[in-house]
Amino acid sequence: MKKRLLLLMIMISLLLVSCRSAKELSVFQTPSWTDTVEGRANQVFFHGEGRGLDPYRALFARIEEAIGSELDRRYLGELIDTGRIEDLGLMITNQYRTGEEIVLQARASEELVDRLRTTLAKERQDRIDQIEELLRQANLAYKANDDTKTITRYLEAAMVASSGPVGEKRYEPEVLVAEAIRYIEPLEFFLTRSERSYARTTVILRRRTRLLAPRVLHASISATYEAYNALGALYEDTLYFNSHETGQLFFDPLNAAMKREGVITFFLDLEIPPLAQDLVLQVEEALKKVSIEFPYALSNALGPGSIGLSLEEYSISGDLLPSSYAKTAFSEGSKRDGIPILDVVLERAAESELE
Repeated sequence: MKKRLLLLMIMISLLLVSCRSAKELSVFQTPSWTDTVEGRANQVFFHGEGRGLDPYRALFARIEEAIGSELDRRYLGELIDTGRIEDLGLMITNQYRTGEEIVLQARASEELVDRLRTTLAKERQDRIDQIEELLRQANLAYKANDDTKTITRYLEAAMVASSGPVGEKRYEPEVLVAEAIRYIEPLEFFLTRSERSYARTTVILRRRTRLLAPRVLHASISATYEAYNALGALYEDTLYFNSHETGQLFFDPLNAAMKREGVITFFLDLEIPPLAQDLVLQVEEALKKVSIEFPYALSNALGPGSIGLSLEEYSISGDLLPSSYAKTAFSEGSKRDGIPILDVVLERAAESELE
């Protein structure tokens, strides 16, 4: 009985030792040099660990943390491809692998790291100063009812923020574009003193608020409609206007070739600066909603009567031709515009009668 008990105790002890050994073996042991943060004079060390490319990413993240700013991603590519970052005097000096786990150690020039830190901090502050000045201008423009300038300044600030780190959430491109859209959404077009038979109207852009709807001054406004080109084909013509200090514009068609009946669309015309595509789409969607349509049907200025037409064709040498291509094209174009054409045959005078 005692022997059996002794044998059982020995087996339990061996089992406990085995479990502890397995646990110790499962723990990833990093080399002692990973605790090194300082080396020779004017040098600084960085470490990264993980699998695959993760050690490089971890090492790069620690470099960014030390510098206090995000770095250009080309530096990460350079580190992965060459094991170096020349602008920092950095190179990978130690590598330890156990199974799939990898530990990297890199050494960099402290002077170059400090220099880059100073440069990036100045660039970041310059961007912040530029953004704050644009937002100051945007605020003044809004108080002066120049909403489109306010929107433009916010979009310009977003473009500046897109050029590099800005440090603060409120200055990130997504936040600034959201603010620009917030100023677009209350804008609405109104038409007054319209004459549909002449395609004339007065266009006003207002800022819809709870109590007031002030006119928006100096707004860039475009008008699009269909017209015929010299070959009789339809195309979309666009005219550009500005509401100036009165906050309105008078539209009077300038293109005599515009369709006799159609729709004129007025919309807010703002130039979107170079931004990320998803941000540009957000602004475009908001601008599409700031538009208004004006249906028109031009009256016949010549009245209900017909116009007599006698049209003949000649060759380049001056000989009369039997064809009627020009007359047909002219008649069809006039009919399309609602102008009735009456074919008239004129007798040619004899040369003796002309002398």
